[in-house]
Amino acid sequence: MLYVKSIAYLVGMNICFIGAALMVKANIGTGTWTAFFAGLEHQFGLTIGFWYGFTQFILIFVNALLFKRKPSLSPILPLVLEAVLFDFWLEIVFHSFTMDGQLFIEKVVLFVIGLGLTSFGVATYMTVGYPNAPRDDLFLAISERFHKSIRFAQTSISFVATSSALLLGGPVFIGTFISLCFYGQLIQLWTTLSFKTWRKLSHRLA
Repeated sequence: MLYVKSIAYLVGMNICFIGAALMVKANIGTGTWTAFFAGLEHQFGLTIGFWYGFTQFILIFVNALLFKRKPSLSPILPLVLEAVLFDFWLEIVFHSFTMDGQLFIEKVVLFVIGLGLTSFGVATYMTVGYPNAPRDDLFLAISERFHKSIRFAQTSISFVATSSALLLGGPVFIGTFISLCFYGQLIQLWTTLSFKTWRKLSHRLA
């Protein structure tokens, strides 16, 4: 069972960041968080992966306040792993991939595929019970603390991230607003389905 969980966790993370890289490469505006990280890169240099990791570290303490508990070091591993995977897929695997010269509708399709993969990947690795990255714990913390749905919590966070990205000069365009409107709903959908699937699988493997 531990082996299956570990595989699902790593596969989910990789799917998430393949999707995130495709959203960036679609070049119609990135996802809300990525737009924020790209804005930090634009203003202060370093890589998107670095700012991803740095921001997540700060969120460890924010989440502790929301959950009303001591800060935990358990999110450090997924934090580092995700930062590495983000740079791996974006800066290495898809480094030379470009949508320049492609039709706008083709860029939209690629972005939507990336958004679907990202939300599916997040739901997959969140449901196995391993530590979540602080970014994912944030919308769970808001959902629990204020008794709101995951969809509401994620959409609220996306709105703040998008507003911050605009101020920082991040790549905010139509894709960012697609993400703002639908990412929370997709997370809610995939998480519900993933929990059901994982429960069935757990019973079979028990």
